[in-house]
Amino acid sequence: MAECEFRARVMRYHDGELAPSERRKMAEHLARCPDCARELACLQALTRMVTDLPAPEMSGAALANLHEGVGHVRERAITRICRPAALAAAMVLAVCAFWLHQVQPSGTAEARPPAAWEAAAATLDAELVRADAGNSFALWMVEGLSRENGR
Repeated sequence: MAECEFRARVMRYHDGELAPSERRKMAEHLARCPDCARELACLQALTRMVTDLPAPEMSGAALANLHEGVGHVRERAITRICRPAALAAAMVLAVCAFWLHQVQPSGTAEARPPAAWEAAAATLDAELVRADAGNSFALWMVEGLSRENGR
């Protein structure tokens, strides 16, 4: 026997979560479908049982403990998120530091001076580039990079 396609909406109907038009369709369906009507009756009976239970009595100290515990739960949730994020950041930092150590040997005390093309690129005058119809500046940069990379 196939399950009714409306069955998944019975709980939302019971909880009042359906839009008015959907609620009307569901009410019509409940009048025709004994399985969904039985499901709704079970939910209503369960709701009555829980509603009829007496509310538990709590002492003032127990209530204060409960309120204090809520703050600790929030702190633990934040810690649970922050610890892995901090660990990931530390790992990225360690990998980058190792990579930089490999790229720049520790024996060199001073940084190399910039190549001529790097200095020119950093202080580039837009008018000079427009005037450079033969693209000599771009070729100069490529040659500088090739020499720097040993090609």
